[in-house]
Amino acid sequence: MATFKVVAYYSKRDGSANIKIRILHHDAQRRVATGLHALPGDVTPNGRIKSASLQRQCDALLHRCLALANESSPRLAAMSIDELAERVRATITGDSAFRLDFLGYIREIAGKMNRGTGSLYITAANALCRFIKRDTLDVSEVTGKLLRDFMEFLRTEPSQRGSNRRGVGEALPKGGRAVSLYMARLRAAYNRASLEFNEPEHGVLCIPPSPFERIHIDAPAPPRKRARDARGEQQPQEEVPDGATQRRSFLRPDLHRRSSSMSLGSASRPWLTRRKSPRVTERTRRTTSRSTPA
Repeated sequence: MATFKVVAYYSKRDGSANIKIRILHHDAQRRVATGLHALPGDVTPNGRIKSASLQRQCDALLHRCLALANESSPRLAAMSIDELAERVRATITGDSAFRLDFLGYIREIAGKMNRGTGSLYITAANALCRFIKRDTLDVSEVTGKLLRDFMEFLRTEPSQRGSNRRGVGEALPKGGRAVSLYMARLRAAYNRASLEFNEPEHGVLCIPPSPFERIHIDAPAPPRKRARDARGEQQPQEEVPDGATQRRSFLRPDLHRRSSSMSLGSASRPWLTRRKSPRVTERTRRTTSRSTPA
């Protein structure tokens, strides 16, 4: 449960103090400025407010913070301290616009997934950070134009693996699935945020409509098939010149290997080669006994 308390901080030489609200949530604390200032003599040395008018203003701010906590009670336990502090700040300043760091939200949900799935979300968030050249991105800034420019950035950016990351050697391009893979993770995170923070039945739409519905994401090209040898290992494809055809030649060793495998398979399963004996019935026995001479 989050707790709120009004505290005074002496920060000026003339003896005045700044009034802030201290928030305790999940064993962490944040201080939010209220814009109120206490004159010398309005606050005791231990931080207690003596001015009646200033105390009424502080009580009104605390009442608004408690009302915010009651409204957010279904999601308060899962809310981080930074998100709660941002909502308290918006409530105090009168700015009711919803704020959500989209990149921070992606990293938060990735930490709750298994290692393999979460790493894909982290990789997509890191690529978006490199594109916008900052570590934060409000959810209201995620627009269709931003996503289209980001896809173009992914097509031209070199791969961030191995020597490319260290800046050694020739830069290699990304694979053909990079654009679709990264965009799919960002779209899933956006839809998850809409499901968590939007309440259409109550008219609460904190997250704007999904901009991913207005962009086209090319499907990844299917991987090229490669031949396999006798041991099941993939062999590299041979380059065929333009206008030429390559025919597969069946050599005698290939035929011998195939016939050997067929014979081994038949030997291991004798019922495939064993001839079934005729079914002897009572009628067959009577016919045989009549035809046999005495």
